[in-house]
Amino acid sequence: MSPAEFAKTFDDTDVDASSEQPQTHQDQFTAYNCDYHLADPPGTHLGTLTVGGVPSLLSPQKALQLFSESCADDVQSLYEAAMYCYSKDGGTDIVVAKSSHGETRLATISLVNPPDGTMRAEYTAVMKTLEGRL
Repeated sequence: MSPAEFAKTFDDTDVDASSEQPQTHQDQFTAYNCDYHLADPPGTHLGTLTVGGVPSLLSPQKALQLFSESCADDVQSLYEAAMYCYSKDGGTDIVVAKSSHGETRLATISLVNPPDGTMRAEYTAVMKTLEGRL
């Protein structure tokens, strides 16, 4: 997702750059990460997009359920394949899961800011975009 797409989704024209981060590995899960930064003040971290896949024996619904265990509060459903919650580090985690290419793929946006119920439409739009790319 380009910085321009990220900015448009969250109605924030100050998204300046994205930077690909090293892959992370945990058990059978390899994740690809990209950080997004604000232009003003320069370099301020806005959030991280993480995309990865796990064996298809894990359904998308089960993957979301397992992810929800890392939430600091109740999970808010966006639609059947996506949810968001308050993260343990004080931000927002927005997650979508999809069966694709023989595995269950997850895309997560971890925002620095806490959840905002007025942003449900934006959260849903960005997850549907990412789901289409998984």
